[in-house]
Amino acid sequence: ASLKRPHAAPVRRALRSVATAALVLLLAGGALWRGPTLYQNAIADHATAAGQRLTLRLPDGSTADLNTDSALAVDFRGEERRVRLLRGEAWFQVSHDPAHPFVVDAGVGAARVLGTQFSVRRDDDRVTVTVGEGLVEVAAVESGGEFRWEDTVRVRPGESVETGPRGLSAPQAADPGIAFAWRHGQIVFRQQSLASVIDALNRQWPGRIVLLNEEAAERVVSGVFSLDRPASVFDALERGIGVRATRITPYLTLLR
Repeated sequence: ASLKRPHAAPVRRALRSVATAALVLLLAGGALWRGPTLYQNAIADHATAAGQRLTLRLPDGSTADLNTDSALAVDFRGEERRVRLLRGEAWFQVSHDPAHPFVVDAGVGAARVLGTQFSVRRDDDRVTVTVGEGLVEVAAVESGGEFRWEDTVRVRPGESVETGPRGLSAPQAADPGIAFAWRHGQIVFRQQSLASVIDALNRQWPGRIVLLNEEAAERVVSGVFSLDRPASVFDALERGIGVRATRITPYLTLLR
């Protein structure tokens, strides 16, 4: 009698099912650890969850738009109008008041204005300030935790600057239409790698997008996409760069 080998296809399907289940459990376990986010939400005056955006009216009449997964604390007292960006991104339209500077404290960097339109994005140890109108002063933090206002970079409309472990960068050209597109429910990519596109989308939506095709990570993506229509984004990626999207749950999408 001869021994029969099991069919390869059912074995492969079973292995894929086990791998997918393990990935789901891993992602779910990671989602449960929300310690820093919970603390930030507790001390914030305003916060958004993943996939949520919020427009605020500040005590001085200024406007703040919070992007997805962001937290903001407001501290207006004395001669200074100060807000703290605890995480995420915010866009500000600041009411003009020369006697009371408006300061956005983002941990490793801060922006100071009298009246203008600009955004501040906080990514771990890096802060990016992009200006739409007016003039913004950006300062890096000193070792003692204070900001070096005597050594600032001035950022003009259509420019952005970064501050982080290496200090302040020089101003770079920036397109406010791209940087502020999220305020209108859109996200814009111009000649960006698929890996960076996935990182940006993971900040905008609840759940995770996981790229399983390493060879596709550097494929170039361009386009304007609606943040309220994830399916259309995946359709465009499938047609445009040849990846295949598999929706495991509403909170997990695999790209192959």
